Amino acid sequence: MEKRIYNGDLYDVRCAPSYKFLAVASCGIHKDSRCITVREKGREDWHLLYVESGIMYVDWHGCTVTLEAGDFIIYPPHVPHRYEQNNGVCYWTHFSGEALSEIITDAGLRRLGVQQGCGVRDGVIRIFDRMIYHYTVQHKLRELSLAADLVALLTELGKCVIGTANSADRRLRSVIVDMQKRCPQELDTSEYAAMLGISEGRFLHVFKEAVGVSPGMYIMQLRLSRAAEELLTSDRSVSDIAYEVGFRDPLYFSRRFKKQYEVSPEHFRKKQGTLSLKKRFPGTGCD
Repeated sequence: MEKRIYNGDLYDVRCAPSYKFLAVASCGIHKDSRCITVREKGREDWHLLYVESGIMYVDWHGCTVTLEAGDFIIYPPHVPHRYEQNNGVCYWTHFSGEALSEIITDAGLRRLGVQQGCGVRDGVIRIFDRMIYHYTVQHKLRELSLAADLVALLTELGKCVIGTANSADRRLRSVIVDMQKRCPQELDTSEYAAMLGISEGRFLHVFKEAVGVSPGMYIMQLRLSRAAEELLTSDRSVSDIAYEVGFRDPLYFSRRFKKQYEVSPEHFRKKQGTLSLKKRFPGTGCD
């Protein structure tokens, strides 16, 4: 069956931000949808899609991302939408409010957009079901109940993200420990990417985001830090130390060392620790 296009720019009925504390404009469930939703201008409010089952294809900053069960995406206002459900069930909601940016930030969701790998959480489904009930039933506390549901939903999704991040942190720690053990050896980022189960390009991004420098620079600073220790605690030649920590060319080692510590290896050694190592690299054993 050919899928039809739903043009949200034309057909959305409610698409205006609220200036209340928090407000849920609408919410519901898509089941086995045969529709491709497009909003070239996005919406005035925020839009959240949570996949309970099946597959959904979403566009995010020019890339098509596959969302599976437990994955979700939060579209900020005025960001273009394009998503396509391929069977299964998807929960959704539109929301806005004066306190929303602060709540999203506190929940750790500000930079998300697409979030994958969380797995289906019963807590999220229960909150969505309660929200849909409060949206459907007309009662005096309807809007306040929906606002409370929204806070609970964003909090629960934040917990999902923290759990996923903690898992990634544990795996990344094993990579860093291995780098420390194999510091003098040639760096193989593809091997470390395989350890994390991600592409090499993704590994480079994840590592730099977590550590602050690229894997290559981390290894470089790790080697220089260990060389500094050797210079201060042994009488071995500069060349021997350079080879031991992983440099093939002693002259290159000297240039890199001087760039890092602002003095040559020989001058560094003569000072015998009177220099304060202002540029030490944290966690390398040169503390």
